[in-house]
Amino acid sequence: MRKMYIYSLLIFLLAACRKHHDRPADPGNGGGQPDPSVRIKSLNNTTYAYDNQGRLIRATYSNSITARTDYTYTRDSVVGTDYNLQGVPHGGGVTYYLSDDGLARNVRYIIDSTIPPLILNLTYNADRQLEQQTVHEEGEAPDLLTIRYYSKGNLDSVKSFDVVDNKVAEIQRSDYYTDRHNYLSSEHNGVSMIGVSSVNLVKKETQEFPGSGVSTRVLIYTYEFDERGRPVTRHMLLDGVPQPDLSYTWY
Repeated sequence: MRKMYIYSLLIFLLAACRKHHDRPADPGNGGGQPDPSVRIKSLNNTTYAYDNQGRLIRATYSNSITARTDYTYTRDSVVGTDYNLQGVPHGGGVTYYLSDDGLARNVRYIIDSTIPPLILNLTYNADRQLEQQTVHEEGEAPDLLTIRYYSKGNLDSVKSFDVVDNKVAEIQRSDYYTDRHNYLSSEHNGVSMIGVSSVNLVKKETQEFPGSGVSTRVLIYTYEFDERGRPVTRHMLLDGVPQPDLSYTWY
């Protein structure tokens, strides 16, 4: 249970059997892809900096443990190093190991020195979308398998399996605002090594947890936009109960 909780903190524990179809002819606001230089400047109290290629090079946080993460790039890796408030590396961080196509096939994620590193193994489809992911503690066999299904350029559903018990751990289904481009994609955050994001903004997520005390959760998302159609505020209802808003600024 402890492992499953830790895994849930990771960036989308993902993956997918092939079920993607053709992308819509005019994704987003009906005008095709936006300027690729558009980048997220801040998310609530986290700020982001980018290099002249639009790649994320620093995320600065407002917490007492990790003050920032700096990212460095080589031909075959991206390394994120965590620093404390004194500017000293505190042992946490992430390394993405890249294949020749620039996509991460393996990831080594260190939360802190008290927890074994987590190893993620990733595979992608022909559209560079993340299809399948396994997760395990370093030196151990995989614990979790996640499979991702796509439709018309958007993530349609996700299934996560507890490999040890051979049981479905979670099923998630998503709906989208098909008239809104997904400016909140990882690409607009300067991150392209984990695959192509959904084309449109997510509207609704339904999460099922077979065998757990919480059988289903429903998340509803609404947004406020600036004059360029970029989200500046995200509102969320969890089972009808309002949750804290997320606020965005843009370069």
